[in-house]
Amino acid sequence: MSIDSSGEVSHVKVVRGLHPLLDAEAKRLVLSSGKWNPATRRGKAVNDSIAFFIYFRNNQISQSNRNSTISHRSLLMPG
Repeated sequence: MSIDSSGEVSHVKVVRGLHPLLDAEAKRLVLSSGKWNPATRRGKAVNDSIAFFIYFRNNQISQSNRNSTISHRSLLMPG
């Protein structure tokens, strides 16, 4: 994803998705997250791109392991 010098998020792209519904939710969350702190260079705000993982957790209790938690992740990168 890209963050411009005013902190606005754009160009969100799922690179390694899990499922179309989870990928869409990851994008929705990032786009609705509001303004971010922009990167700075020499004291001035600049446009920049970042990549990061979003983790989804399934808290369903299985019969074989009642204490298990399954984690899944989607990778979001600049698009």
